[in-house]
Amino acid sequence: MDLNRLRLFSAVAEHGSYSRAAEALDLSQPSVSVQVHQLERALSAYLFFQVGRKLHLTEEGKLLLGYAHQIFSLEERAEQAVQELSSLERGHLVVGASFTIGNYMLPPVLREFQQQYPGVELVLELGNTQEIQERMLDNELDVAFVGRVVDHPQIRSAPYSMDHLVVIASAGHPLGNRSLVSVQELTEEPFVIREKGSATRDLVESRLHALGTDYRVSMEAEGPEAVKQAVAAGLGVSVISRTAVAWEAKAGRLSLVNVPELDLHRQLYQVLIKSRPVSRAAQAFMGLVSEHNEHVA
Repeated sequence: MDLNRLRLFSAVAEHGSYSRAAEALDLSQPSVSVQVHQLERALSAYLFFQVGRKLHLTEEGKLLLGYAHQIFSLEERAEQAVQELSSLERGHLVVGASFTIGNYMLPPVLREFQQQYPGVELVLELGNTQEIQERMLDNELDVAFVGRVVDHPQIRSAPYSMDHLVVIASAGHPLGNRSLVSVQELTEEPFVIREKGSATRDLVESRLHALGTDYRVSMEAEGPEAVKQAVAAGLGVSVISRTAVAWEAKAGRLSLVNVPELDLHRQLYQVLIKSRPVSRAAQAFMGLVSEHNEHVA
């Protein structure tokens, strides 16, 4: 149905005359009457009958006018919703993040975003880097933050921050009391490692391989929290983001092991789908992430 014709029909019904409707709309009377007659032909129904000089609605016209009011109301609500979305008065934002970033680096940004844009529903989805990549490709996430570059033709990766990894052991572990520990000494200890698909695991394995050494796995754990619990329980040593163990190291629950050969830094990346327009909410969130990183630096 032509909405312009529906608006003209509604105006004629309101004014009871083609000429008065045309005058109110700043149109010619013939153009208004022609459009309304075309609407009648499209619907195969008469919408008006005339008594004297005044037009009255037929039963079909009354029925159509009721729906017209609903359509115009819905149209107005749709325009308002889009405007509110553009101004971030409402909306929905799904942020993806690898475990370390989502658990330890993004919470201050998430809090600030909610304070600034309380009408936007915010969802945080966690997984390892491989899982986050798959969710991005399935169009489940608006923006994501991961621990390595995502090499995929549909995804755009951009560096946004740096992360420093440290070696950890249980409280009171002999290696924690040493000023320096060699890689050879470290790899004599059992390792608690992250699950496959973890950027942390890939980086550690790559570095140890480059040093010509290997390690013995005592346990594979999903996510940094599980790694910390396993290491604290004495199941082995591990490598983890310094940000993830700041509290435990300060509290003496975990020991930091100084292994100069494993002084690992990694670039963190912000990822988007190339073909998908970036929403206003995602733009605002990325802006806050950038501001936070500048403040921390």
